[in-house]
Amino acid sequence: MPKINLTDAAVKRLKLPAADKGSVDYWDSTLRGLGLRISSSGRRTFNVQVKVLRDGRRRDTRIKLGVYPEISLAEARALAIEYKRVAAEGLDPILLRQAERNAQDKKSAHLSETTFATVRELFLQAHLHTLRPKTAAEYRRALTKNFAQLDALPLENIDTDMVQIILDNISGPYAANRSHSHIRVFFDWAVKRRILPSSPVTGIAKLHKEETRDHFLTEMDINLLWAAAGDEAYPFGNLFKVLLLTGQRLREVAGMRRENVDFDKAVWTLPGSMTKNKELHTVPLSDQVIDILQNLPHVGNTFMFTTMGDRPISGFERPRDRIAEAANVTGWRWHDLRRTLVTYCAGELDTQQAVTEAIINHKSGSTAGISGIYNRARYTKQKAAALQAWANLVDRITGETDADNVVKMR
Repeated sequence: MPKINLTDAAVKRLKLPAADKGSVDYWDSTLRGLGLRISSSGRRTFNVQVKVLRDGRRRDTRIKLGVYPEISLAEARALAIEYKRVAAEGLDPILLRQAERNAQDKKSAHLSETTFATVRELFLQAHLHTLRPKTAAEYRRALTKNFAQLDALPLENIDTDMVQIILDNISGPYAANRSHSHIRVFFDWAVKRRILPSSPVTGIAKLHKEETRDHFLTEMDINLLWAAAGDEAYPFGNLFKVLLLTGQRLREVAGMRRENVDFDKAVWTLPGSMTKNKELHTVPLSDQVIDILQNLPHVGNTFMFTTMGDRPISGFERPRDRIAEAANVTGWRWHDLRRTLVTYCAGELDTQQAVTEAIINHKSGSTAGISGIYNRARYTKQKAAALQAWANLVDRITGETDADNVVKMR
């Protein structure tokens, strides 16, 4: 077995053995035990020969270091030195290398199971069912679309800068802020599940300052929009009127079920599964709302507002735009109808704040906690009177009645 000074140049220029010789080993004259085996096919393999303690005896053992040029001479020399050191300490380099490989395989498997795309699906399955449909859709859209470039990365490889760059490139302050909120909740969830030690979003502040929206409809707006809604075909024209007269949330009114409306008692009962705070909520129905609901087309036996019969209406933006264009009143949203009721109850009807909050099923200091539960129970008659007074005021504004039937609630 020839012994030479192994250098990069020597490794490249060594001649191949004849086909009948199979392979030849060249041993390094500089580092004892380091060798290069060259086969007739041209394969060059680095090895190291060490004495390994096994069964109480040290035995010569050859360990494969790697194939050139996948492993360089310098890397082979470093490995050989390390394996010789381990063997001198009485350990088996082969067992040590296998343990390292097992650890690396386990880490690789862990990383493949904790990519952003994989964990995102786990999060969506675990979290979305607790949210309202619209909010759940926003989470899925934001995490799937806006952060798609992170899909193949393990969570532990995602840093703050990566997330910040994505957020900075999202157009629109509202969309950027919502995406910041969604990704923050996602990473916090991953930390709680011990998938990740810490969240890369912790150091990222909210990107944009949002102004609180306080828009409500003037009497002129109400008059024009009411007339336009009257010309809008079922179901959205009727939906507009019921939203304005009840002050309830868009999805709640759109999903109104016939079984939850008691026409004899003039009350609509929303189960906790339909409300934002997950609590049962009752809405007294004014004479005007009763009249609208009783005259709706009967499509199926489940929903008040439906075109298919088996599911409630959706797709609210285009109907809103049609009503706005017909009335020439732009810049309003469906939620502004709810804010309009609150504004007029406070300013025109002098309704107590606690009663107004009970109407819209909103909790504040006056209606939170145990006292709030009893207060809301006591406000049943006050809610009914306030909603009837509001409906009467809308009648006067829209010209539906000439009578001055607006009653102020103190």
